[in-house]
Amino acid sequence: MNPPRYRVAVAHPLHDACDPGTVRLVDRWQLDLLQLDYQWPTSGLLDSPATASPSTGHARGLLPLVTELQRLFYLTSEFRLITNAGAGQPQRLAETIGNCLCEHGNASLPVTAIRGADILAQLEELTAAGADFSNLRTGASLETLRQPIRLAQVEVGADPIATALAEGTRLVIAGSYCPSAPLLAASRRHFSWTGNDFDTLARVQVASQLAHWGPVELDADGSCRLLVSDAPSFGTRSPGAGSSASGQQALQTLRDFSSAFERQLSVSTSRDVAIDLSRLQIESTPSGDIRVFGVQGRAARDPDHWPVTLWYQSHYTVRVHLETPRSHIDRLIGALLERFGGSSGASESGGLSLERILPLDLSTARADEVAVAGDSKADRWLVTWRSADRASCERWNRQWTTWLGCQPDAQTRLLEPWPEIRWHWAPWRARVPRELITLSIDTRLAEDWSG
Repeated sequence: MNPPRYRVAVAHPLHDACDPGTVRLVDRWQLDLLQLDYQWPTSGLLDSPATASPSTGHARGLLPLVTELQRLFYLTSEFRLITNAGAGQPQRLAETIGNCLCEHGNASLPVTAIRGADILAQLEELTAAGADFSNLRTGASLETLRQPIRLAQVEVGADPIATALAEGTRLVIAGSYCPSAPLLAASRRHFSWTGNDFDTLARVQVASQLAHWGPVELDADGSCRLLVSDAPSFGTRSPGAGSSASGQQALQTLRDFSSAFERQLSVSTSRDVAIDLSRLQIESTPSGDIRVFGVQGRAARDPDHWPVTLWYQSHYTVRVHLETPRSHIDRLIGALLERFGGSSGASESGGLSLERILPLDLSTARADEVAVAGDSKADRWLVTWRSADRASCERWNRQWTTWLGCQPDAQTRLLEPWPEIRWHWAPWRARVPRELITLSIDTRLAEDWSG
């Protein structure tokens, strides 16, 4: 019989980050599930590996973390790791992880790669089959989107993950999923809950949101507690998460953000259950933890569709940091607007924006910042040229540096050697019928993944 409780935590590391505190958190709280929702940049320098996109690889930060978790995988048979680190290449990451596990004596550990959530190449085929990719927020048809689509990923629900867990997997690598899907799948398996126990599943979804704040413990009836008493620091995304504050302080923090918490739940992307928060209550337990109760559930409003996010190339920018004497500011602004056009607000098609950077606070600055602070009578500015066209940014870059080099007084100076062009993506939220998506749930031993 499984233990009468289930413990989970969720982290949101950057795609190339590995927090050593994560292993201590898993060990100390005896977690049953660690959910790693990697964050990918939506902008970055062109051709820079440091700002790689999910369409070109997988999260590099997972490999060193799995290396650190080897002992726990070996000693703790119930521990599971579920992550979206696969991005556009979950199978390749599974092969890499398989090699790592074999090198550390975990060759028999089952690993799953969930493939098929990346649908960029199938967009036309899916549209012809009846999928409607209209923007969920604006209602606009996808045909109206003129910018190139760089990534299209389905946020799969709990069922594919539950299938992998039923096959005995210990590590699930996906590209994208609904935020509550991992805990819904894992807890249903652990407690043998049915898919129509809506009140219990609604409580689990609340627990999955609380787990972004710190470790959470689920009981057999779906009730949950946020374990904040003497909790270690943890890299979660929400205010007050995982701090060492007392339970009362954490309770007040959660109450302060309760409205945002409720809104987050009310627009949750889960397709397994709809949540009723009209009786939601938050209280502190005698041990100092936080209990959330009064949650009710009902059948999902749209169980036959999954969310999908299309990331499109919205624009490029060139950002220039410069310093100029205050007596030159009016002349500088006038010259920029006259020579390069645009206005003080950049438009989607292109334009110039000027932003004054507040003076450096010498009382809190680092020594190297003070050293380059410059003349106190000079101001710092951020000059940004924005355009949907990369060539426009390249032309502006050349013209800008040429113009700056021709200034006779040379008192206006760049604060970096050369302005760099950045790419930017924006999300287009839509939905897709589940029946049109073919997923491959590939579970193998690490030694079978290893090349």
